Amino acid sequence: MKEYWLTAEILFEAGKKGKCLTYSEFASILNKKLGRKVIPERGRGLLKTAKYLQQVCRYYYTWFNVLPGSVVVSKKGLPGKGYFGLLRKLKVNTPWEFNLQRFLRFCSLLECKR
Repeated sequence: MKEYWLTAEILFEAGKKGKCLTYSEFASILNKKLGRKVIPERGRGLLKTAKYLQQVCRYYYTWFNVLPGSVVVSKKGLPGKGYFGLLRKLKVNTPWEFNLQRFLRFCSLLECKR
């Protein structure tokens, strides 16, 4: 359970900075915050990131209509297949760029409330 809250924290930190993270960067940060390696930081093991990202995206999309996982991308600069599969499951018909900008705006509004 702690992994999911830390996942959300990492995604919101990136969003508040207005930057994207690669899957490797996300895995590395999560591992450091947990103090143990839960996700490989390279290779096919990165597919395990989907478990954490999708759970957080489902929650925030249901309650706030934003997709925090939009800030996690491959080295090519786009989200992986799992992200787009989740969009289909959630029946989200907006492009990734729109979802990314919506999440970044949501983060900036959170900063204003402090």
